[in-house]
Amino acid sequence: MDEFTERKALFDRGIDFYREKKYDEALECFRRVAEESPNNHVIQHFLGLAKLRTGNASSALVNLAFEEKLMQTSNLSPEKKASLQKHIIFSRALCFCVLEEFEKAAVILLEHLDKEIGDN
Repeated sequence: MDEFTERKALFDRGIDFYREKKYDEALECFRRVAEESPNNHVIQHFLGLAKLRTGNASSALVNLAFEEKLMQTSNLSPEKKASLQKHIIFSRALCFCVLEEFEKAAVILLEHLDKEIGDN
């Protein structure tokens, strides 16, 4: 099995663990994949979500910010970037809620709402 196939299998196992709410196991899978592919925005997203689910919202915010940076410089279509941006925004807001930084969460969500209204 080549390296890509091994990473894909490990990532898929992490997704399965995440769906089964085995967040510690998912986190370990995503960490191992991120070691080999740190510049993959999808991996950073799921690594952030797993960290959030295991009680590390501060660290999750770091991964989500990195994901956002990677996603913006990717070759994704504008539509796909917009869709992913929404996931990042809501995930970041959730992190701030977990950290009981409700004003920061509100600012993120209101800025997004203002942008959505302005785009229509």
